[in-house]
Amino acid sequence: MKNIIIAIVKNEAFINAVITAIAALASWAIAKAVTKKPEWKKYEGLLITACKMAEKFVPDGTENKSMKRADIALKTFSDCYACAYGQFPSKHVVAVVKAALPIVHDQLEAKGTL
Repeated sequence: MKNIIIAIVKNEAFINAVITAIAALASWAIAKAVTKKPEWKKYEGLLITACKMAEKFVPDGTENKSMKRADIALKTFSDCYACAYGQFPSKHVVAVVKAALPIVHDQLEAKGTL
């Protein structure tokens, strides 16, 4: 049995197969790490809803409209999140969403769908 295992391990085809498998695994791991989406992408639908609701509720002529819209968008997101997940978002999720709101707003505005 020992001689058979040694013969298999010394076989050139076996060595090539092992090297190929290691290279494929490394390529997959690198591709997975490089193409990682931003954390807020999983909440993108809720963020779009929140941005659109804030635009509807705060008219353009309102004083301090940016802050009011951001506040309403965050509150709307929290309510939608609670409906979807059964609990209010954690402080970490709120921080991620606060950073993502301007990005989503700018994307919507650029597409003309706001």
